Amino acid sequence: MNADDGSVAECIARLESPSSDGWRHRVRLVVGMATFLDSFDIFSIAFVMPVMASLWHLSPVQVGMVFSIGFLGQMIGSVVFGFFSERYGRIRALSVAVFIFAVATLLSALVQSAAQFEALRFIQGLGLGGHVPIAATYITEISRQAGRGRFVLLYESIFAVGNVLAAVICRIFLAAFGWQSIFWLSGVAGVLLLPFVMRLPESPRWLCARGQARYALDLVRGLETGKQQGPGPLPAPVHGGAAGRLRVSLFLPRDSLRLLLLTVPLWFALGFLNYGLATWLPIIYTRQFRLPVSDALDYSIIRSVIIFIGTIACSLAIDAIGRRKIVMGGFLCAALPLVALALMGSAMTAGWVFFMTLITSFFVAVLMLAVYLYTPELCPAQARGAFTGFNAAVLRFASMIAPGAVGLGMSHGSIAGVFMLFAAVGLMVSGISFVMARETRHLVM
Repeated sequence: MNADDGSVAECIARLESPSSDGWRHRVRLVVGMATFLDSFDIFSIAFVMPVMASLWHLSPVQVGMVFSIGFLGQMIGSVVFGFFSERYGRIRALSVAVFIFAVATLLSALVQSAAQFEALRFIQGLGLGGHVPIAATYITEISRQAGRGRFVLLYESIFAVGNVLAAVICRIFLAAFGWQSIFWLSGVAGVLLLPFVMRLPESPRWLCARGQARYALDLVRGLETGKQQGPGPLPAPVHGGAAGRLRVSLFLPRDSLRLLLLTVPLWFALGFLNYGLATWLPIIYTRQFRLPVSDALDYSIIRSVIIFIGTIACSLAIDAIGRRKIVMGGFLCAALPLVALALMGSAMTAGWVFFMTLITSFFVAVLMLAVYLYTPELCPAQARGAFTGFNAAVLRFASMIAPGAVGLGMSHGSIAGVFMLFAAVGLMVSGISFVMARETRHLVM
């Protein structure tokens, strides 16, 4: 065994030791705060849009376009930053993504028209789409095999926290300070958080995969003694080829076709279900069932709290239940309530929509957590960031077309048909998972 192999072995052993948990929890807190801002933005836009749609007299199709242009930016950002993170490191990519997100969010508070807002949503989406998969990959890479699911998903549950607070803050601030206040809050918080993100230590596993095992080992030793280091200047790669430059072959892990046949449907279905419902439910309540905006927000607050409770339960149970069972069963349980809504047809009421979509949203939230853990586990370290970024781009693509699909359905009065479409997607992916998914909870990263 050469010196580099010994450094890799010692570095991984130290990462797998419980004695290194102190710095890991501090890192998770900072990355979690950045993820919270992303989650807050994703869900707050659903509460802000009924106000902006009324202000600018937007049709359902135009509202869908506002949602979709942001997801287009996220789709592009996921791919670009996924490759960026393989070449320059997780923290550099994460820092640039947070910077773009924060600046575009601040500028969104100053727009005077829907066209200006759409342009900034696209730019903001570049940062948002880049940050989320990189953060998930990074947190997975610094975690230990023992309890990795709980560690990662307790971090990922910050999405549910952002959902809850988005509903509560929008309920208070929209009436008191106007829609601009939501973007001021999120943008200023992003700017304040950026220096903390830039000081995070680089992923030791990424460094080892890049041929910097001794540098990674020194970094881990420093973290254990409390001398936390930022990414800093990296030395030149020890090995040429894969370690020194990013090639397309790096993006394709072994058995890549089988992996993509599993992960692409998973991520597409989640984007379609999660964002198709989350972005439109407040507008469905106000336009289809004539509820006041305040009542729609109250529904959303209750929904957010239930989702948060469910995601915490999933975080604590996923290591015991396993990834495969949660993915397979989650899609089935998410689809069945939507089938029931579709079959109601004209008998559908706001109460039934709230109750049934609450069940669906619970399982979709669980699945969102699970796939951000499951996907990096399926892929080797040298391709993990790009592979997760590509799949996140699939999610953003589905998120981009889902609001438009709902808008078209509402324009033609076919809400039942929209729910049946969502149900069909969930049922199909549950079947794919049953055939192709494998368990990964016992793997050492």
